[in-house]
Amino acid sequence: MNYASVLAKSASWILIVLLGATSSAEAAPISCIAEGADLSDTAVVRPTHDQRRAALAAYALPSVVSLWQGLQAERLQVADRETATSIAGIDRSRLSDSFSILSSEENPMGGAILVVIFSHYQDAIYRVWMYKLASGSWVVRSFGREACSEQQIRWITNRYSDFDR
Repeated sequence: MNYASVLAKSASWILIVLLGATSSAEAAPISCIAEGADLSDTAVVRPTHDQRRAALAAYALPSVVSLWQGLQAERLQVADRETATSIAGIDRSRLSDSFSILSSEENPMGGAILVVIFSHYQDAIYRVWMYKLASGSWVVRSFGREACSEQQIRWITNRYSDFDR
C-alpha cells in the first residue's frame, strides 16, 4: 500500500515521500522505511502539485496537531498521564525538535498510526499511536523507536531531495 507522506519539514522546506514497493526486487529490504523499499533504487522522485498539497494537509490532521501538542506539553511537564507515560522513554532533547511525517494511516484499534522522523535527530523513525478519547481529545498511546542505519537515512534524504523545491 502506498501513502503520500511527508518526510521532512522545517521552517524553509517540506519534503513529500511516497513510500512503497520499488522496481528492484533483488536488493535487501529496509524494514525501518517501508516494505519493499531498497537501497538500489535511488532515482530522485519529482513531486507533483497534488503531492505538495497533500504534504501540507498532513500537518493539519488532528492526530498530527495533537502529537505536536503532546510533545510540547511533555516538554513543559504538563502532559496528560497516558501521553507522559508513552513518551517517557524518548530523549527529552527531541521533544522540542520539529518532526516530519513519513506516513499516517488509520489504526484498526482506533485513532491513527503516524510514522515520524525528527528533523535534527535522524537516527531513527518512530511509530506513534495517536488515540482519540470519547471526550474528543487525543493522547499518545504508544511511541516506539525503530533504529535506522546511516545508509537508510541517506537513502531517504537523497531519493526525495527534490521535494523541497
